[in-house]
Amino acid sequence: RRHKERQVEAEEEAKWELMTPRWQTRLFAVECVRRLIATVGGPTHFSLTLARQQPHEDMLVNSLQQLVSVSFTVATSTIEAMRPQGVVTLLDVVDKFGEQEDPDVDGHALLEQYHAQISSALRACFSADAEPPLA
Repeated sequence: RRHKERQVEAEEEAKWELMTPRWQTRLFAVECVRRLIATVGGPTHFSLTLARQQPHEDMLVNSLQQLVSVSFTVATSTIEAMRPQGVVTLLDVVDKFGEQEDPDVDGHALLEQYHAQISSALRACFSADAEPPLA
């Protein structure tokens, strides 16, 4: 068992050595985004209807496009070590915003406009050639 643990640790260290500082910084930034999503409280951050009632406040829902875009980019990265963090961040976004309705289009979810990006990233992580951490 100890041998297997050391092997896993060595593989993780090797992944980090192959990553340029630029990608390590991006990975850190995505981890910060995840913490931000988990930390902010109150429905105003996740409801566009409520956020519009406070136009001078900086609500997370106002950055939804950037959240989806960053998550998608990381989840579909060519660097394998990045993908799991991107997928988990994308799932966090879906978890927090998935039930929210689009106030501009009655009866439609706020995330509907991001359906292609979300499904594309998730489809890639469940494909036959996906790395084990994603499958």
